[in-house]
Order: sequence, then C-alpha cells, then structure tokens
Amino acid sequence: MRVLVQFGKRKEYAALVVRVLESEEDLSLKYLINVLDERPVVLEHQLLQWNWMSGYYMAPLGDLMNAALPPGLKLSSQSILVRDPEVLPDESKLSDSLFLLYEALIGNEKLTLDEVRSICNVKNPMPLVQQALEQGWAVLEEELKKVARAKRRKLIRISPEYLTRLDDAFQATSRSEKQTQALLSMVAACGSENNFVDSRAFRKKHNIESAQILALKKKGLVEEIEEVDGTTAASAPHSEISLSGHQSTALSQIEEGFAAGKPTLLHGVTASGKTEIYIELIKKAFESHKRVLYLLPEIALTTQLINRLRVHFTVAVNHSRFTPAERLAAWRESLERDEPLLVLGARSALFMPLPHLGLIIVDEEHESSFKQYEPSPRYHARDTAVWMANQHGCPILLGSATPSLDSMFNAKAGRYHLVQLFQRFHTAPLPELEVVDMVGAKQRREVKGNFSIELVDAMRAALQKDESIILFQNRRGFSTF
Repeated sequence: MRVLVQFGKRKEYAALVVRVLESEEDLSLKYLINVLDERPVVLEHQLLQWNWMSGYYMAPLGDLMNAALPPGLKLSSQSILVRDPEVLPDESKLSDSLFLLYEALIGNEKLTLDEVRSICNVKNPMPLVQQALEQGWAVLEEELKKVARAKRRKLIRISPEYLTRLDDAFQATSRSEKQTQALLSMVAACGSENNFVDSRAFRKKHNIESAQILALKKKGLVEEIEEVDGTTAASAPHSEISLSGHQSTALSQIEEGFAAGKPTLLHGVTASGKTEIYIELIKKAFESHKRVLYLLPEIALTTQLINRLRVHFTVAVNHSRFTPAERLAAWRESLERDEPLLVLGARSALFMPLPHLGLIIVDEEHESSFKQYEPSPRYHARDTAVWMANQHGCPILLGSATPSLDSMFNAKAGRYHLVQLFQRFHTAPLPELEVVDMVGAKQRREVKGNFSIELVDAMRAALQKDESIILFQNRRGFSTF
C-alpha cells in the first residue's frame, strides 16, 4: 500500500511500503503523514518482477517502479499559495504585480504556482511569492495533485439472442415507428459482427431519443454495458469459432509444449489463422478461472483486433496513448476484478497487476518494439514475459510469421517447443514473389527511371485491368527532403 511521506522542508510524496521492520534499526527514518490505501495497489509478484528486472537489466529499482506504476499512483504534492485573512497589506505600497496577485487571492481560495505565473505574466513566480510570504499576507502550503477520474460511457448493441431472429425483434417494435427506426439504425451501426457502439454518439448521429433506447432495453432487444474510458468492456457470450484441420493439429502440438513445461514458439505464416488458435487457448484459460496476458506490438494494437477479442472475452486494454486517468482505471480494474480477464497491450502491459495468471501470449515476438532502449529501464518485454511465465508457473506462447533468430535458436536447441503452421487458412494461396536484380538491370540498361522493366510492365497490366497499385518505398534514415 502507499503512504504519504515528507521529503525536504515541505515536499510530500506517495511511497510504497514494501516491508515492515520488526525491530528498530540504526536508520534515518521519516514519519508517515498518512496512509493512502486500504488495500495493496501493487502485488507481491510485481515486486519480485521489479527486483528481477533490476538485477538482470542493471536498472535502478526506482526506474522500474516509475515505469510500472500509472501516473495516478505516483502522487506528489504541489505548492499552493493561500491568503492569510488575518493579515491585511497596505495596498498603496504593493507593486503592480503584487497587487494583481493579492486581488487574485481574494477572488480564489488558493493558487498554484502555475496559476501565479499565468496571472502575473512572469516566467519565474517565486520572487513574487517570496515577497508575499515576507509581508505575511500569504502562506505556502502543500497539496497532493488530484488525478482526474476516469470517465465512463455506455455501449450498446443488438442482443445476441435476436441476431438470428431479427423478424421477431422488429415485430416487437411494430407499434412504435420511432423504436423500429432506432432498431433499424442499430442493426446498420453494429454491422455483421454485432460490435458495440457508443450509445451517446449513436443517438446523436441518428437523432434518436434516449427513451427509445431504454424501451428497446426493456424489451430485451438491446444489450447495454458500461465501459471505463475504453479500457475495459464486459464480455459477450462466447462465440464459437471453427478451426481448420491444420489449426487443430497446431493447437494440439502447442498443448503438448505446455504440458512439457517449455515456452512454445508458433511459427505460422501470414494468414495461417494464429489469432483463432490464440482465442481457443484463451478460452481454456478462462474456463480455469485464470487471467491471460496478450502482448503485441503497439502498431498491431488496433481497434479491429480489440473488437474481435471482445466478441469472446472481457478485455482490459493498456495503451501508451491513454490518459493518466484511463491508465489508472485499467490498473484498478485488473487489480480488483475477481473474474477472468484478458489483459491486452504493448510491452508496458507486463507491469500490470496479474493475479491468477494462466497464460501469456506474445504475438509478433520478433518485433524490435518489444525492446525498450530509452529511458531506463532498458528491458525486452518478450524475455521478461518468459521469466514471468516461469515465475507464475503458467504456459507462454510466442507467435510469429518470421521468428527472431534467438527464439528459433532456442527452439532448435530444445529449450523451446517448436510448432509450425505453414498452411494458410482455407488454403488461401501465398502471394507470388519475384526478385529482380536491379544492379544487373542497370548495367544492361533495362531500367526506366528507378523502376525495373518487370515492375513497369506489371503496373501497366494492373492499370489496364482498372486495378489499384501500392508501391512501398524503403525510406533510409530520417531525412524529410
């Protein structure tokens, strides 16, 4: 749990209590000002993880704590300027800036230093503050910075039980034209996958009154859930997916690796259906009332993937673009929820509180973005995840279409269990690749500008068929000219 401790003359910080000394030692101790939490906000397995990472990656423990905790838990005080009502200054002797500050304090109970800087239009407000303190009509106090509360929003969609009985749903609204129109708009908005949509945005876009949505809820035609700033959504009824024969074989081989207690490497080509295999493994972990950590590169953390997983599971998303309030909400959701939960995120998601962890999945494990270089701690999320799996006693699956050299070496050496899936889903053909020797083509003068004759001919053929073309340019360095 966290406690409030004073450092220096007046500055106050929130500190974590890691252990309590049973006997008094010869230490320079600080008094506790206050206890901020009734229950722990950091779990024991997280402290073990920080200590291991600190030693393995040679990073200060404070850097680990700073990287792991959301901003809302790293509280510190800020200096507040407050007017002393018992002391009245001689206004005629105040400078223009001090008089402006005094008037501002009369109209406000307190001012932060940033507000003093803005009101008095000065870069450094401390000389003015010091003059006010010396004259006695203002005092400086310390106050903990407040963290904005996470916003909540309501999401709606068609009730799954009516997806195959839309005729019955429209029959239930036949006596109300407005309800029928609202239901029709919702069917179009939710799409074929029946995704959740933001209730307020949906009503505003389609000019629908809240009473119509409420009526549809009472009739059981609409399902509504509450979401905390996009970080968590309630799970939907488990939707069934069917695996191909090759996927089922790969799934069985993965479970053999789990049974052997080894990290498992899934080498599956693009579009081979690795995500469907992940979903089946997550379902089995949920059946055991376990949590799942799903790591993937930030560029792959798309709304499409999140919505796809939310069809099956309760998902908590951890993303660097979240506000401090959203990150704190996701942390508390993972800490306090007693139900199976899928924690989805980039490399920083491995710092989340993960009680009852039953499975770790690292997708696109070859990605260099799993490695943090600056600032400290400089760690590799994939390697840390392997250590976490061993610490929690749970299986870990590394997936990639192009495995990293070190993971493939570990698989060939027998440290990892290797599973290969080289067949695309529903036998979709792989794209045809052609390598052109540009050096030789330039020597033979068989290029047109920067393009080979083969590429120019292929583009002409595509344009004649009224098809589109995408050209990827390998940009070297960081120059923008």
